Amino acid sequence: NVPFIRGAYDIKELFNETVFPLLKDQPWMKLLNFQGAVRWADYAGSGQIWSYKAGLDAQFTDEIRLRGTYSRDVRAGNISDRFDRTGGVASAIDKKTAPAGGPPTNTTTAQSFTIVSGGNPNIRPERGDTFTMGLVYRPDWLPGFDISVDWLRVKLNDAIEAYTVQQIIDKCYLDGDTDQCTKITRDASSGNDIIVFVNQSKQNINKSMYDGIDFEVGYSRSINLFGGAERLGVRLFGTYLRESSTTNFAGVKTDSTGSLPAQLFTRKANLSLTYANGPFNWNLNGRYNNGGANSLNWNVPNSSGTVTTWNVTDNHTGGSVYWDTRLAYRLNVGGGELELFGNVQNLLDRDPPLALLQGIGTQTTGGYDQIGRRYVAGVNLKF
Repeated sequence: NVPFIRGAYDIKELFNETVFPLLKDQPWMKLLNFQGAVRWADYAGSGQIWSYKAGLDAQFTDEIRLRGTYSRDVRAGNISDRFDRTGGVASAIDKKTAPAGGPPTNTTTAQSFTIVSGGNPNIRPERGDTFTMGLVYRPDWLPGFDISVDWLRVKLNDAIEAYTVQQIIDKCYLDGDTDQCTKITRDASSGNDIIVFVNQSKQNINKSMYDGIDFEVGYSRSINLFGGAERLGVRLFGTYLRESSTTNFAGVKTDSTGSLPAQLFTRKANLSLTYANGPFNWNLNGRYNNGGANSLNWNVPNSSGTVTTWNVTDNHTGGSVYWDTRLAYRLNVGGGELELFGNVQNLLDRDPPLALLQGIGTQTTGGYDQIGRRYVAGVNLKF
């Protein structure tokens, strides 16, 4: 049943934003700014909502800067979240346990059933509380060097999500999430008690949490290797994920930190090396992830400490590093500029690891390069 042929809603909103200095040119503080914002919105179907932000940006010296912000953020479902509904067919593994504590009815073979996905006109606005704090350091004793570290924590209530069909089944039968069980329809008339329909529409999942640390380190300087206007730069970006979790209305918490299927790696980094000499430019970029757990439902102990579901020896797939490179040369053509360039992705043609995913067997998974080495050559022309 896909009933939404058309849909519409009205929005009214007022907002104001300001930045003004609190201190300036003090002996211990070069500049202290306050940042504030407030917004009122009235969504048809969701009602009136307030959001706001307050933050401080402190420049102690030319070298050291601190910043911190708290904000209440609100997002109501857009017209796609509410009305863009689609029906179809999907396949997944049934994880329902047979009577008397027997094994799952189907642990290896996917079965097909009808689904409906997409819009849900009954979703509520999601509300988030965001805390950020950061440090920027640019030392005078090392020109061209800079480092920044930022902590981010987002607590989201009534988060709007669209679980996959397999996630809905797993959360119902493995995690005891009754909210997801209501989205599954079974047919016991044939005696097989099979799944015949899953409602995969977007939903509010009560709470969502993201907690992580980002850092960036860069250094750039002029050099003299081959002559000309040479410059060499290096920049490293990284993320350390402390927590990414959801909690349903029954209080069941699912921590997906380090989950390989969700691509929630606990550590990721990008390293960029750049060499420029006049019209010539070369870049080498490295991409790293530390891998993760093949399934967060395997090797799960109960209150007595014994594993109750899917006891496997190795539940981890290792990380990978991929290298990409780019060469470019610029030419002046009339009143414009012509750039000749070439890219190579996955320079070393590294294969993805084989990941054992629950109930599916060995296969490659997201977060890794599954194509191999590929080349792009092109021309950019600016008038």
